[in-house]
Amino acid sequence: QHVLPMRETADLGARPVCQLHSLYILAQLRTGFVVIDQQRAHERIVYERAMRSLEKGQGASQAQLFPVSIELNAADHALLMGILPELTAMGFQLEPLSGRSLAVNGLPTDSGDEDPVKLIEQLLEQVKNERGTLKAERHATLARGMARSLANNSGKQLGSAEMHDLIDRLFACEMPYFTPGGKPVLITYTLQELDERFERG
Repeated sequence: QHVLPMRETADLGARPVCQLHSLYILAQLRTGFVVIDQQRAHERIVYERAMRSLEKGQGASQAQLFPVSIELNAADHALLMGILPELTAMGFQLEPLSGRSLAVNGLPTDSGDEDPVKLIEQLLEQVKNERGTLKAERHATLARGMARSLANNSGKQLGSAEMHDLIDRLFACEMPYFTPGGKPVLITYTLQELDERFERG
C-alpha cells in the first residue's frame, strides 16, 4: 500500500479519470495510476462527516417533503431513544409520537433519496451488532453504521464531474486510504510496476 505524496493528491482531481464496471475509479498519477473503490470511498467520506457532526453536536439536515412515521418494537424504540441526541447531531429530525412511533421530519444531507424507514432500521441494526459502552465508541459505532447504510455507490454510473468530486472529498478526509473497518479504499500502481509486468528492459 503506497501513501500518495501531497504533490500527487493536490492536483489529482484535475487529471483524467474513468470508471471501471461502475465499481472502481481509475485516475492518472504522475508516477502511475490509482484505483479507487467508489463504494468504500463514499463510506470513508460519510463516516468522517458523521464523526465531525457528532463531535460538534450538530450536523446538516434536509427536511422531508412528506414526513413519514415509523413504528418500532419495544427494544428498538428504547435503543433509539437512548441515542436520539446523537441521531439529532448527525442530522436526523425525529419527533416521538404516541406509543413506540416516531415521525421522521428530516434526514442527514448525505442520505439523498434514501428510504427513511430503511435507513433508521439499518442504523439500529448496526448499533445492535456492535454496541460500545463508552461515548467515544458509541460515536464511532453510529458513524460506522451511518457510513455503511449510506455507502451505496457500488454499481452506480458516475459522470466525470461526480468522479472528480468523490476523489476531492476522499482526499480531504483525514484517513483516505482505509474504510472505518480497515479495508483498503484505493490501490496505487507505479509505472515501474507496469514496466516490470510488461518485461520492459
